[in-house]
Amino acid sequence: MWWTYLSPHFVTPDRAEPCELGAPAPAYARDLIEQVATRAGRSDLSIYLRGAGRQVALKIPPGFWELLEAVAARIAPRPPRILFLSQEPYVPWELAAMEHPLDPSLPVFLNCQTAVGRWALGGRRPELPPPVAATADAAGLRHALAALGGPPEMIGPALSGGAGIVVTGGPALVPRLVAGCRVGGAPFVFLSGDHDPDAAQALLVAGAGGVAAPLWPVAAEAARELAAQLHGRGLSGEAPAEVLRSLRCAGSAAALAYRFCGHPAAVLIPPALAPSQPLA
Repeated sequence: MWWTYLSPHFVTPDRAEPCELGAPAPAYARDLIEQVATRAGRSDLSIYLRGAGRQVALKIPPGFWELLEAVAARIAPRPPRILFLSQEPYVPWELAAMEHPLDPSLPVFLNCQTAVGRWALGGRRPELPPPVAATADAAGLRHALAALGGPPEMIGPALSGGAGIVVTGGPALVPRLVAGCRVGGAPFVFLSGDHDPDAAQALLVAGAGGVAAPLWPVAAEAARELAAQLHGRGLSGEAPAEVLRSLRCAGSAAALAYRFCGHPAAVLIPPALAPSQPLA
């Protein structure tokens, strides 16, 4: 892989830095996540995660860490925002354990020290740049996913029209079928259950404005509680990436399992303010 950088705070090098995983990205990520998943719910999970995070951090080129530290110093005390634009949806860069944390009082993981998002690259979809607002009205996407295998659950039924975050549990989504959907309105999707990493990327291709997806299995009740917090705080104005970051820092094991696909500064907008865009 080749890494390049862009920041509004500094002129970044034109030269790309190489990254060697030592294995194909899907195999590397699968092995790492399977080892973590076997310890989910155990008291030593955080210790093992730090070890796994160090493995990931060693794969990230040094130029990234140098630029991150420079940006953090310039914008302090606000935590930096990071957007990974990547063709591969597998490697959990978000779990990288920082050797020199920006804030020593917080967990050392990159997605605790910073607000992290990722967006898919490849072809004409999804469009670049990522949207800076996702809608909490996901009716069109709800119907599309129901047609692909089981109706998803909606979070936030008190809102008009039953709007809210779509929580897709049940049967695993088939990425190539999901990517074939065309959904307007940039809805926000919260994945629960066991889905391939390609599923989140496929939802972005279909038209989602943001996706929260677990790296390893999370208990259904914990996932639903996390989705409810994300929905409530998101509609109060907090960016979903920042909500997840704060919950991880507060010790939420469920939040630590989730990564955010979307712009790290993107916010949720209520259905009443979202433009009406039907399923195409």
